Amino acid sequence: MALEMRTESERCHVPLTHMVKAFICSYQCTFRPDCTASMDAICPNCVGELVRRPTRFTYTEDPLGKASVIKDFLPPPAELVFRRDIQGHDVLEPIER
Repeated sequence: MALEMRTESERCHVPLTHMVKAFICSYQCTFRPDCTASMDAICPNCVGELVRRPTRFTYTEDPLGKASVIKDFLPPPAELVFRRDIQGHDVLEPIER
């Protein structure tokens, strides 16, 4: 079952996209970082812990399927590369300098 990725903070009703930093409880109540901090990372609905919501990648039309990178989540695309791991899977990792 996939996350709903709600599009609005439940406390302040500010719009959220799937790429914005947000916090959720186990019931997927969704809050902005400011709201989360003011509530001491406790959901007012279920009294559960609020944790960082995963960020979803968006994909380009590139036939290799490279992901566009979310600015606050990973380094810029110029600093990332796809490498094949031991099991033959493509892995997105920072370029070694």
